[in-house]
Amino acid sequence: MKKNTILMGTFTKDKEFPTLPLKKIFESFAVNKVFVFECYEEQEYLLTFNILKEDKQLNYKDYQFQFPNTIQLHRSKDDGILYTINSLNYIIKEQNKGVLNKNYKVDWKKYENCCLIVSEGELKPIFIKLKNIVKY
Repeated sequence: MKKNTILMGTFTKDKEFPTLPLKKIFESFAVNKVFVFECYEEQEYLLTFNILKEDKQLNYKDYQFQFPNTIQLHRSKDDGILYTINSLNYIIKEQNKGVLNKNYKVDWKKYENCCLIVSEGELKPIFIKLKNIVKY
């Protein structure tokens, strides 16, 4: 049976490989691997990992305090593009003449190698490259 998980992404401003944030993630959650992405233009790293849904619900306040630069992410099935629900809604409206339609098929081609978020009301594509997969 597949476990019900949530994909999380932590942004870190480490200039070198983010060893301390990785250690904190492994100590705080029952995860066995973390994907480490370099964010080109932001000069930071994005660490993605899956947590069990009940872990998020039980420790949500602690979780927000311990990991303030962490957001819930989703991954497009075909292309592996990372995005938030807000960015998905933004893209649907942009591609569908301002109409938000939950059944709309998004054209992900121009967002390859990106993590998509919305910042200050605008879509912000963050260009990423997988640097490492760290296993515990």
